[in-house]
Amino acid sequence: MIHRLYPLIILALMVHLSGCYVRFDPPSEAPCPIEGLVLTSEDLPGNSDDWFGEAPSIKGAPSTIGVERIGVVYATLGLFDGVLHHIYRLMDEKSAKKAYLDMEEEDFQLIDYLNEWELPAELSQLPLSADRHKIGCNIYSESGSKECRFLAQYGPYVVQFSIRLHGLEVNDVVRLIEEIDSRMTECLSPK
Repeated sequence: MIHRLYPLIILALMVHLSGCYVRFDPPSEAPCPIEGLVLTSEDLPGNSDDWFGEAPSIKGAPSTIGVERIGVVYATLGLFDGVLHHIYRLMDEKSAKKAYLDMEEEDFQLIDYLNEWELPAELSQLPLSADRHKIGCNIYSESGSKECRFLAQYGPYVVQFSIRLHGLEVNDVVRLIEEIDSRMTECLSPK
């Protein structure tokens, strides 16, 4: 019986001596509360009473990635597809970069859209502090409404934002992206 255990004992000893083991480092402390990063109805164009949605929560961010996440969807009366804002905090910047690249491929697909994603001139010169980002606008085939999307990586965070313009202007989108960038920059600035 003991002869059968020798291979297991030798293997365990080799793994132990070689330093090959799985180590889990807990995530670093968040640089700021994630709840303060997400847009509120007061940030949206027009009268804040026109926008409704659930309170930002973990349920609002559908992907199950990261160590922390929050999201919210806002709509206006009669329109059920207004604004979407998700924020994911990952273990580190390397994980965030991978998540960003995966999301970029998915978020800017042509499925359900009429054209290639385009970058309007108003959005092309934004001085953003993101490590990487992509902005594009397209026509959503189901409603015929123009939609603009913003995807960005800020350190360990990945931000997804989209808005259907239903009577809004691209300059409204500029202001919202600048607000998101400002919050993310302030969060990651040395204290």
